[in-house]
Amino acid sequence: MAVSQKGSAMERRLTWVAGVLAAVVILLVYLFHYLALQNLSFFTGWTVFGLLFFSLLFNLRKKLPHPPLLSSATWLRAHVALGGLSVFVFVLHVQRWPDSGFEWFLAVLFVLVALSGMLGLLLSQRAPRRLTLLRQEVIFEQIPEYALGIKKQAEKLMIHAAASSKDSILPDFYSQHLAGYFQVSARTWGLPGSQRRGKALLHALAAKRRYLDQNEVGISAELGALIETRTRLDQHALWQGWLKLWLFVHIPLSYGLLVFVIYHLIVVHAYAMGSA
Repeated sequence: MAVSQKGSAMERRLTWVAGVLAAVVILLVYLFHYLALQNLSFFTGWTVFGLLFFSLLFNLRKKLPHPPLLSSATWLRAHVALGGLSVFVFVLHVQRWPDSGFEWFLAVLFVLVALSGMLGLLLSQRAPRRLTLLRQEVIFEQIPEYALGIKKQAEKLMIHAAASSKDSILPDFYSQHLAGYFQVSARTWGLPGSQRRGKALLHALAAKRRYLDQNEVGISAELGALIETRTRLDQHALWQGWLKLWLFVHIPLSYGLLVFVIYHLIVVHAYAMGSA
């Protein structure tokens, strides 16, 4: 384990060192073109295209697990480093405000890809930690099924509580506070405040226990466990849902950007050849 962590830390450092060195090399070449009075736009434009193309190889690597060309973590770090370099070169490339509507469109599209990439980096760092703390593995597509099972268990508990007790404290509490909470359609994608709501419901349920007999206390304990399970399920829905939604945004935007960059390069070179 210690050797693996040291290796991972070393890979991270090497990735960032390589990224910094690549940025320095690109800047030196840029300055050389500048001092030589050569066309800087061609150099930076093709460099942005190359960086975008190689950064998109990360998505292809995920779909092709064989042959094992480096680890997914290494590819991810390379993807992030190349994305950061592309932002750096893009800033060098855009020396003035865009002149045409297409240039504005391309610039906005690049910014959206960069921002969605930053959001994805944040999610990829926070989501696994949050999901690990939940101590429960859940498949995202099966969350509605899990929620339905929790709801049925809670309803069985309330039927048992109504049949075994003269009081209606627990059934009333369920109908007023928990019936909607356990609805299958509720928070299918999770809500940021679901964890706080779950804690509030547990606190309210605990306050009712002083009025319950021994049998009802046991039922309330089982009901509390179901609330905790549903709260963890909501957290899975929240973080996994965000990760899946991010993929549906970032990947199409990235491929779209690459296509429009290729079109832009073709138009620019055709115009330059026509002018010559």
